[in-house]
Amino acid sequence: MGRKIKLHNFNNLSKNLIISFFDVNYALPEDKITCDNYLHRQYDSEKLVKILRSVTKKIGANLLNISKQDYEPMGSSVNILITEEPLKEEQVDRTCNLGHLDKSHIAIHTYPEYSKKTNISTIRVDVHISTCGIISPLKSINYLLEKFSKNYCADVIQIDYFVRGFTRTSKNKKIFIDHKPKPIQSFIHKKYLNNYTVYDKNYADENLWMCKLVIKEFDPSQYFFNNTEKQLEKKVQMKEVLKAIRKEINEIAQVKSTV
Repeated sequence: MGRKIKLHNFNNLSKNLIISFFDVNYALPEDKITCDNYLHRQYDSEKLVKILRSVTKKIGANLLNISKQDYEPMGSSVNILITEEPLKEEQVDRTCNLGHLDKSHIAIHTYPEYSKKTNISTIRVDVHISTCGIISPLKSINYLLEKFSKNYCADVIQIDYFVRGFTRTSKNKKIFIDHKPKPIQSFIHKKYLNNYTVYDKNYADENLWMCKLVIKEFDPSQYFFNNTEKQLEKKVQMKEVLKAIRKEINEIAQVKSTV
């Protein structure tokens, strides 16, 4: 077992960022296998590990250990334990390699769902970043948006950030937040904001900030498998399909329909 890590003037505040990405697709029954393969390919644990390794660097943390798992029929999870300070090899506890989480960690989980009634497939990717000390998870937002809103075409993004606990000053005063509160969208690059309708809710007195992004316009061809729009029109009514997709997106986001 590795030696215990000594803490010096430790900041006890816990900073927590949770981002949920919703990827909506349309798959006729004969295209379901192709849809499943797409989801496996896009969201397998090896790819998610690479993303979370990069997140660890983005927020200035140091990786302690990783656990990952793929599931049948679909889905995957990755957990990463991180530290504020770099560790020497002999400090790492090698007995905690299976799902061990401590004060600071990053986790990602996928949740696939398919409706036989509407033929709409939705996968939710939840990213949880919990840090303590001076490390801020907010530094990861734009990188995660790059990975999941561009490459994976997220249609709805929900972001929650909250600070819990307290730390003390040298004069024994309790501090419940150590940075200036700002709306989440102020941390998001305009190139992402321009693609989404943004809804902000801020509860600064509770150290809680929430942001919801809903895709404004979409390319219909990105939502189908094994079908061009012309081919799909022969099987179903394209207008109704697009209406169903938009309805699904708005229901997930819990906003009023625009169709």
